[in-house]
Amino acid sequence: MYLPYRRKLNTDFQFLPILKRLSIILLSALVALSIFGQESAPDQTYDKLWNNDLSISAGPITSTPILTFLVEIANAISYSNYEARHGTIYGCYSLNYHYQVLSWLRVGAKAVYEGSGTDYYDKDTQALYANHRSHWADIMASVQFTYYNKNLWKLYSGLDAGIALYTLEDRYHSGDKAGQHNLNVNPLPAFDITIFGMTVGRRVYGMAELNLGMDAVVKAGIGMRF
Repeated sequence: MYLPYRRKLNTDFQFLPILKRLSIILLSALVALSIFGQESAPDQTYDKLWNNDLSISAGPITSTPILTFLVEIANAISYSNYEARHGTIYGCYSLNYHYQVLSWLRVGAKAVYEGSGTDYYDKDTQALYANHRSHWADIMASVQFTYYNKNLWKLYSGLDAGIALYTLEDRYHSGDKAGQHNLNVNPLPAFDITIFGMTVGRRVYGMAELNLGMDAVVKAGIGMRF
């Protein structure tokens, strides 16, 4: 050890008490940090205490309108003599439940709804001809993989698969079909890929996801662990 002064004995005598004090302070800090870390690390607390996870979420639209658009083109041909107005997308809403099987794995189910509607008017009389509505209702089994879980943050991806019911509904108010109500229900396979998801919070948390499939492309919501 290099010392700038030659009086090693006195210097060592003064240095040892300081080193002892620093060691005590450092040890106390490490103990405090260890206790704080154990109390604040959710991967050691809520994943064990609260295995059940229930959330609700909403987003503007899913990827399914790509398929819906093709169906609507065929549907628009039958309304070619009428003017479309008041096109509305109702949004996408989901109820999600998962169970924590492993620290990195959750399994559960999703129920998802999305809808849209258009009103058609007679081009000549301007009278309301029909209300056209389309609905998607999906039930999917869900698997989520957690790859980051620290403090208040959890990041994950997921896969969902199940069945969808695609419903086309037409109510006619004028013309030769006045008074008729047509309802067609078509079962289809349902799937979704959660490209990126995150939750912020512990027992009650906020969430956001980026999806491709039968769930909203971008959605946000709130959930609870119990």
